[in-house]
Amino acid sequence: MNVLKRIRHTLFVTTVLLTGCHNVNHTKSGLIAFDLKDLNTATNVKLSDLGFSDIEYIPLETNKQCLIGGINRVIAGNGFFLVKYIERILTFRTDGSFVAKIGEKGNGPEEYQLAHDVAIDRTSKNIYVLSGWEQKIYVYTEDGRFIRTIPVPRYSKELTFAGNDILCYSDNTDGLVKNSFNLVDKNGIVIKSFPNKYPFKAQPFVIFYQHEILFYRYGSQVFKKEIYSDTIYAFVKNVFKPKFVLEQGKWLLTPKVRENGDWMKVLKNYITQWNLFEFGDKIYYEFSDKTGRFCFIGSTNSDFRSLTDWEQGFVDDLDGGPNIKLQTVGDDKTVISWVSALALKTYVASDAFKNSKPKYPEKKKELEKLANSLNENDNPVLILVKMK
Repeated sequence: MNVLKRIRHTLFVTTVLLTGCHNVNHTKSGLIAFDLKDLNTATNVKLSDLGFSDIEYIPLETNKQCLIGGINRVIAGNGFFLVKYIERILTFRTDGSFVAKIGEKGNGPEEYQLAHDVAIDRTSKNIYVLSGWEQKIYVYTEDGRFIRTIPVPRYSKELTFAGNDILCYSDNTDGLVKNSFNLVDKNGIVIKSFPNKYPFKAQPFVIFYQHEILFYRYGSQVFKKEIYSDTIYAFVKNVFKPKFVLEQGKWLLTPKVRENGDWMKVLKNYITQWNLFEFGDKIYYEFSDKTGRFCFIGSTNSDFRSLTDWEQGFVDDLDGGPNIKLQTVGDDKTVISWVSALALKTYVASDAFKNSKPKYPEKKKELEKLANSLNENDNPVLILVKMK
């Protein structure tokens, strides 16, 4: 039974989990393959099941300068966190203390019209804010000082650093973009362009996918997965080389389907991708179909496979805290999540928390003390879960 069909028939089961002997599936070309079409049902996944052994909470400072209504994205820099909520971009030190506001939405010479994406140059620690409509990157220091702008190719909507250069992705909403990727230097000069491999003619009602491309970094390498491909590619010496395969079968969206299909049918019957990263020896892939949103995790050196309901999250058996939604990585063995102050206080006051028996009772006491110190209107709290 296909994984998506199985989900429809077993929505009462929040998690799919497989573990066993250390065998890894490969494609005919030798790539590690993760088959999303063949999973069996079992029990909930705990943080310790994924190899996590430590947890840390970092409450973000709250004052008039840095109030945020939520978090869309966190990027771990060298000695600081960059936090983005809609068009508001802030930096905080690793202890949660506020550093600076990064730029501002507006029409001034140092203001961006829209922050389509943001990245950190790990060499200089400077922050790059991409305003695709303006075809510009705005460059700021980590303490918010404006430096300059850099021109980028038309339709650029997402970016990542590849060594000292910038890899930009051009939005393919109408299917007609000429180059999907452009590698540019820090002066905006195009070093290399990569033609669009997935052209199509858009329907009158255009479907906009927020995550046509998923970039992530693991170690020193950059990886990407496009929505029309089941392959994850590594960017090596200015060339995309296939690394992993996420086998999605006939539920993989293709340009032909998008061009010929009714837009409601397309959204209901094909996978929409949301998030992708690696930690330890595991791949995390977040996707949705018409029945809900799900998280697949697979090991690259064993046959560990899990599929969880995104809304359910992962059971925090380390300190008994609320279930955690994995969001992004801090480093190769640290995954970052976050929770609102109100949600954390509410959970710690619940019977579920009081009756929990986590692996580290002393950390449960620390969490209770932290929650009681918070005001329900405080900024969100970052959660770092760590492997040995």
